[in-house]
Amino acid sequence: MSRFVASERRDFEESLYLLHLHSVHEPNRATLERVDALRALYETKPEDPVPALLELATTVERYQGLVANERAAAWLGELRDPRALDTLTELLLLFDPADRLAAQTLRQRATEALIAYGTDAIDPMLALLAAENPRVAELAARAAAAQTIFPVDPEDLMAEVAMGVLSGIRSPHATEALLTEAAHASSARRRAATLALARSDPPDALVDRVVAALGHGLDEASPDAFELFEAVAQMDRSEAVDLMLDRFARPQTSKQNRRVAAYAIIRAGDERQLAALRAELETMSEAEIGRQRGLLLDIDMAAVSCGADLACWLERLPEGEPGRALAMVKRCGRGKPRAVEALRAQLTPDSWTAAATAHALSFVCLEGCVRCVAAIDEYREASPEGFIDYEDVFRRARAVLSCRSPAI
Repeated sequence: MSRFVASERRDFEESLYLLHLHSVHEPNRATLERVDALRALYETKPEDPVPALLELATTVERYQGLVANERAAAWLGELRDPRALDTLTELLLLFDPADRLAAQTLRQRATEALIAYGTDAIDPMLALLAAENPRVAELAARAAAAQTIFPVDPEDLMAEVAMGVLSGIRSPHATEALLTEAAHASSARRRAATLALARSDPPDALVDRVVAALGHGLDEASPDAFELFEAVAQMDRSEAVDLMLDRFARPQTSKQNRRVAAYAIIRAGDERQLAALRAELETMSEAEIGRQRGLLLDIDMAAVSCGADLACWLERLPEGEPGRALAMVKRCGRGKPRAVEALRAQLTPDSWTAAATAHALSFVCLEGCVRCVAAIDEYREASPEGFIDYEDVFRRARAVLSCRSPAI
């Protein structure tokens, strides 16, 4: 039986993709021949497709598309045959001046394929990172022959692709290698290692060291280093969220990165971190707070979703925020009576617009808060014009309460 047995759905989708390339992109004859050869492998499913795939993956000629190379590399990653390790490593070093984007895509496919090998791919990557690597001279010759206006440092490129593979392998050995690179003398190597660490899933025993390295990397990066900042924000680790909270509080952090940090904290949904973020926002000027109202509401809603004590959370709201309070109460489950009472305390005649206050009061009434009658009367006395506009709303609210409580 063939060692390679792709699912029928994948077979069908890949075939459609290749046919699409035939009809739309119209590649040259040599490329079409390689695509036909790859499709023939799909159809015949030979016992050992590796030799043919190795040839398809490595056949690169000037001004020819690399789609067949990409698909062959992806296939080799699924097979995880040891014979393909050297070939996939070579593809990481491909630099095609005629089609830079295609070469970059092929390097990405080779990276994904090597990650599928797991720990078997670590030693070849460490060899690329080693000092005085003989492959640097070969890569330098390729870059020089390219005659491109975009200079490529062979050592940096080789280190970057190697660290990209290591970041996808969850192994203490791979993480230790990245931590070593994060302390490299070259600033370019340190940046690449920090970014790779942010995109990795480190073993639990190394998380503290990884977060410390990320902190140093963010300190070294410019305040608007968005790519690194976003990568750290995407890490599913409480320690990384604490790091985002720390960077949010720093005035030198750019506005864009502060927003990235804030939403990383919101996604994490930890009440302690949310409360700290909210407290940090409230230290800003009134004008800045006004521009952050949407963010404040998102923080409050996240607090409700993660099970925070809503009544206590509402009591922390500054006066004049019934809109945020109403949105939060509508989301809560258990503990709603206390939350409704806290919401009623937020409703003052000058707290919000007449329309919003009317709707908020109606909501409180429908929840059966008897003390809301006093709020309605207070609102009528303080804002008679607003009361006239929404008199029907208030009348219905009082009627609901009268039915629920004979004492009114």
